Amino acid sequence: MNSYGTNPQCDECPLLSLNMIGVCQSCGKPVRSGSHFCSFCGSPNASRAKEAKVCPSCGASAKSNAHFCSSCGCEYSLRTPHESGMKPEVNDIVSQGRPDALNERRHTVIKVVDINRVLGASEPNAGVEFFSISVHTDVENAQYITDADLLFIAVDSGDETAVRTAGALAKAARSRSGKALIFSVVLSRPGQLSDNSSKMLARLEMETDALIVVPQDSNALSPERVLKAFADASRALIQCVAKLLNSDAVIRADYEDMKALFTGAGRLFLGIGVGEGKERGITAVREALDKPITERVPAKFRKVLVYMEGDDSFSLSEMTKTVEFVAEASAEDALIAWGNTVNPDMADAVKVFVLAA
Repeated sequence: MNSYGTNPQCDECPLLSLNMIGVCQSCGKPVRSGSHFCSFCGSPNASRAKEAKVCPSCGASAKSNAHFCSSCGCEYSLRTPHESGMKPEVNDIVSQGRPDALNERRHTVIKVVDINRVLGASEPNAGVEFFSISVHTDVENAQYITDADLLFIAVDSGDETAVRTAGALAKAARSRSGKALIFSVVLSRPGQLSDNSSKMLARLEMETDALIVVPQDSNALSPERVLKAFADASRALIQCVAKLLNSDAVIRADYEDMKALFTGAGRLFLGIGVGEGKERGITAVREALDKPITERVPAKFRKVLVYMEGDDSFSLSEMTKTVEFVAEASAEDALIAWGNTVNPDMADAVKVFVLAA
């Protein structure tokens, strides 16, 4: 892979070149290159950020004419570790989010198809279009899938006809759109699937890029609560992806990142955690990894998307350490993309979302 979105990338490893994210001269928070005011403190000197550098190894800021990082000693260069003779370390596998200018951002069209209303009543979700269909809907000629960039299909594996419809919809989306990245979010009912349902599920997996299997909540005492738990998990996933791709975030991933990570990825790991205190980001990652939403936990992640949400006190240094902790649970050649949004309501807490193959 020669490029990853807008940043140059090494042909031999997932390391992105020096990320020219700006740093506010007043509060030290990250700002977009070319910004005239800091989005955190409002300081007008944020326009100077375009002259700033951020170390690709530790995230520390530096002067534009510096050749080495004063924090970790990393050489500032657009060269990769292979070109400079350095041995890749943990940070080399971390692909930092990009501070793209607003007018350079591409809006990602995200659509969700809810088969037999397994997600319940449609709720407003910024940047996401919801469609509820029945198993009798003609999915072959569905117009609403033609312009989707990301298509989420939600289905209950216990409904054989619904799983068959989901597979037909995914196949139609792939043939009609050509560009759509297709995720199937499936409610799994262990021990309750017929042989034919299992075959339908296997076909669905073949037709989608990524399959997210959410097991039935063993603590749910009624069918209604089973569906609610699945709907809550599915909506949290979709909301995190929508915020990461389409919100006005300083550091973010984008549609090209999603394609690089999850095209043909197969079954995915999904975990969401919340942390507080001194190492709140790492605490949140631990919870996400220890109490996953999905039933599959890979020994080592190969491709990872990390989304973080906290208030404006959650610093770039904390974000970097959080992603580094995820990197430790990943393979040496893993590709990791990450981003964050600011939520003033989080107070001291940080939420971390990990989606991985």
